[in-house]
This record gives sequence, structure tokens and C-alpha cells, in this order.
Amino acid sequence: MNTKTKMTLCAGLALASLFLNTATAQDLTAKLGNVSIVSVDRMSLTNNGTAYLVAVDITLQNLNPEPLKFRNADLDVTLKSVRPDGTNEQVDLGLSHLDEVVLPSGSTNKPGTVSATANILMGPTNDATNVKLVQLFNAVADPSNKVTLILNGSSALGLKLPNGWVSEQGKRFEVELTFKPTLQRNVLLN
Repeated sequence: MNTKTKMTLCAGLALASLFLNTATAQDLTAKLGNVSIVSVDRMSLTNNGTAYLVAVDITLQNLNPEPLKFRNADLDVTLKSVRPDGTNEQVDLGLSHLDEVVLPSGSTNKPGTVSATANILMGPTNDATNVKLVQLFNAVADPSNKVTLILNGSSALGLKLPNGWVSEQGKRFEVELTFKPTLQRNVLLN
């Protein structure tokens, strides 16, 4: 193969890669809009002696016809509560890292769901964390409060193709998932 052929082949591969990455990024961004939190199944609080940890079990829903994958998601977890008298309570629970969550394919008729656990380091055993704990208990203890869970951060996102997964190399997508239950709930915190 001569030098001119090699250069043409390399230029063609570079253009194809650029086109694929641009199309993939647009496609993945559009598909992210079809992912939502459908339930908060359980919250548990533990103290390991030096810090408070909160585990939040959630169910995610995918309405896309193909599976999606979150990889290395770094999410800031916030709980908002509105009391019947209109007063607000916002508790910044802390950061959570999800290594990998694969969302099965779905459609508007049959959504694909998967459960995931967000493990959150709430903070060390000190007065500031104790204040956050009191806020958390006030927010979730009364079933008449309207509670919203917000996961906000970034993640690498993969799209399932017939022969494997595709994701934009080195690209992280902004993720904001909000869950607002419409029904009165039992106290979730264990």
C-alpha cells in the first residue's frame, strides 16, 4: 500500500469516526430523555462508626426500544419535601457513584425497568451531619409531605447495538432524574 492510499484511508476513517461520534452523541442525548425514576423502594441509614451512610433503592424505567447503560455515574442526591402548610425542606444527602447500571429495552406499552442502589456518604459523625439527619427525618417521617428525589450529575452513557455497545469515547452526559410520587406513601426510611 502506498503512502497516498494510507493517507486517504486514514482520512476516511477519521471522518467516519467523527460522523459516528456526532450522531451517537445526538442519539444518546435524545434517548436519555426517555429514562426516568419510577419509584423509591427503600432508604436505609447506617453508621459505620465514623460516618453516616444512606442507601436508596430506586427503580429506573427505560422507554427506549434498545437498552442503555450508565457507566461511572457521579450523582449528587437531594431530597426535597413540601409540607401541607407550604413550607419547604431540602436535604442535600451527598454524592453517590454508580459503577454500571444496564437499563433493559422498553416501549411506551411495556417499559423496561431495573432496580439500582445509590450508596451515599452523608457525612462524618459530627454536628453538621446530625442536623442533616434531623432534616431527613422531618422530610420523610410525615406521609402528608410531598417528597421529591433528585439525582443530578454526569455519566458515561452507552447504547446497545446488535453487535455490542457503543458510547462516545471520553464523553460524559449530564444526568438529572427527578422522582415526584403522586400517592401518599409509607415511611421509607429504615
